Parts: sequence; structure tokens; C-alpha cells
Amino acid sequence: FIILARQMNAEPMINVRMPGGSPAQAAELVRYCNVTNDYNVRYWGIGNEPNLYTAHTVFDDYDTVRYNEEWREFAEAMLAVDPDIVLIGPGTSQYTGNPETDPRDDEGRDWVREFLLANGDLVDIVAIHRYPFPTSMTDPSPTTDELRANSREWDAIIPNLRAVVRETTGRDLPVAVTEINSNWTHAIGGEATPDSFYNAIWWGDVLGRLIRQKVDIVAYFLLQCPSQPGWLRVAGPL
Repeated sequence: FIILARQMNAEPMINVRMPGGSPAQAAELVRYCNVTNDYNVRYWGIGNEPNLYTAHTVFDDYDTVRYNEEWREFAEAMLAVDPDIVLIGPGTSQYTGNPETDPRDDEGRDWVREFLLANGDLVDIVAIHRYPFPTSMTDPSPTTDELRANSREWDAIIPNLRAVVRETTGRDLPVAVTEINSNWTHAIGGEATPDSFYNAIWWGDVLGRLIRQKVDIVAYFLLQCPSQPGWLRVAGPL
């Protein structure tokens, strides 16, 4: 992974495992990368989309309080090994910048807002994920008109995220979109699915808006995998 990143002149980012992992294991991975080896991996995330842990039956009961406490334990262990790493979080799914629709736990607590209140002193870059389509498990893929109309939502999402950061932490922090595409399903072959020409136009529009708003990190998901082609279709392994 590190060799490939260096060959591509790309900056690597590693997400440590939260379900099934531990602060000690996360700290050892930092040690392996940046002390035992001179990989100098700067960017680190902890867990992934914690608001979905109960939906995917990772945990029977999981809320913002538990996540924020565990995230801090991981962060402190990792920083003890290398205080220069850059921590990115919380990486919650389907952030819209609208309090009416943003992810909340079963007690109604906003995942991003509560994370920043608890860990705004340790996180370096505030990250969210967003896939606008489909809007439910039963909805079809979007039409080209729906896709065309969607890109402007980013003119509100990022400013609203920055406002929440400022309100909860009392300072400005860099922001990131560490998963983004028009569609979160495996849909392909449609007029506006992620492998379509129209999705490429949507992505160009969205990326331009994110650049204008000075988003620090943007990670398109995904380029290619065996079950869900993205930009690349290949017959064998990459």
C-alpha cells in the first residue's frame, strides 16, 4: 500500500479498525508505520461510519456517547506513539448539513455535533461522507434530471459543516469528504448510475464546488472493485 501510494505520488491515509480492534492495536499500527518503519503516514482515521454500527449489526447498542469515549481512547493511544499524526473524524455517513436530516443516535443526539463537543480538541480534520442517491432502500437510481439538480447541495453542506465546527469547538478546522459519490449502491448500467457519462458530469460539477470551498481532502468512492465497477473496469486484479 505504501509503495503504491509513493509510486503514484499520493498521500496515504489509514483508518484503524474500531469494531474488532483496540487502542493498543491502533497504537502498534502507528508504531509500525512511523517508528519501526519510516513510512511517515500522516493522516489517520478511527473507525468508519459509526452511526451505522447498529444498522450493520456490528453492535447491538451503540450511541454517540460510547463512540466519543472510545474514539478518544484510540486517539490518545495513537498520539502517544506519534504526536505528529493528523487525526481525521468522525466520518459519519449521509451528512447533509441540515439538522432535520443529519444522522442522530437513538437518543436524538447529532453524531457530528456531539463528536466535536467531545473530541474537538483532538481531531485535526473534520470528515463526513455523503451519497445522495438512492434516498431509501427501495428507491431506484436517480434520473439524469435528479442527478443534475443534486450537485448544488454542496453549496450548503460545506458552509453548514464549517458553521457547526466553529460553534462547537470555537475555532475553524479543516474539513474533508472522505467518501463521496452520487450513489451508495452497487447499481451499474443505468442512465445515471456511477459508471455513466452523466455521473462523470455530476462529479465534475461537485468536485469543482468542493475545490471552490477549499475542502482539504476529497476521496471519491470508489474507483474499482470486483462487485461494483466505478471509474475502472478491469478483467483482473489492479
